[in-house]
Amino acid sequence: MNPDFAFAEIDLHGLPCLDISAEANVIEVGSEIVTLGFPMGEKYLSPYSTDAVSQITPFARHGIISSVLPCACKHPHGFSIDVLSESGASGSPIFLAEEGTVIGILHAGFDHAPVTYGVPGWILKQGLDSVRRDWQPQAKPTLNDVVEAERSMKPKPLEWDKNCKGPVPARHANVEKIPSRRPTQTNGRGKGAHTRSMSRAALPPQIVQ
Repeated sequence: MNPDFAFAEIDLHGLPCLDISAEANVIEVGSEIVTLGFPMGEKYLSPYSTDAVSQITPFARHGIISSVLPCACKHPHGFSIDVLSESGASGSPIFLAEEGTVIGILHAGFDHAPVTYGVPGWILKQGLDSVRRDWQPQAKPTLNDVVEAERSMKPKPLEWDKNCKGPVPARHANVEKIPSRRPTQTNGRGKGAHTRSMSRAALPPQIVQ
C-alpha cells in the first residue's frame, strides 16, 4: 500500500475529538469496527429533494476487520474491513465498535464489493505529529484581499467617444459617416438629390483606414 492523506486547518475551537491509537496489536482480524462518513458527498443527503439537504449527519457502517497486511503483526502497514465503501467515504475514521478508539482511516476499496482498505492509526499519528512539528500555515486572506481580487476580475470600462455624449463599446468607437461611392440619385420628384452614406464599420476592411 502507498496511501496518501492530507490535513486541513479549521478556525474552530472547543470541538470534541477522537483519540487515535498507535498501540501495538490493536488491529486484529475479527475485531468489530464502525466507520462514520459521507459517501457520495451531498448526493445521499438529499433523498427527498434535489434542491434541499434533508440530512446533515454522517452515515455509520458496521463490520469487522477481515484481513491484516501483510500478516498479523504488531504494526501492520494496512488492513481491510468487510464494509462497502463508495466515492467520498475516503478519510472516514475507522474505530473499534466497543471502545470508540480510532484505529485507522478509510483509504480505498473495490467497486460494488465489501472490501475496503484502511490506513493504520500508527501511520496516521506519525503524519499528524510531523505536521504539528513542521506546520507552516499560510496567511489567511482578509476581506479587503477578497474585494480587491474581485475588482481585478471586472470587465474593462467602455471607451469614451469624443464625438458622442456618452460612452460606447470599444468595437463601435470612432465610427464615422463617409460618402458612398455610388452616384448621386434623386428622389424622382425633382426636389433635389440625396447622398447615400454608410459607416466605416459597414465597409470592407481594406477601405477602412
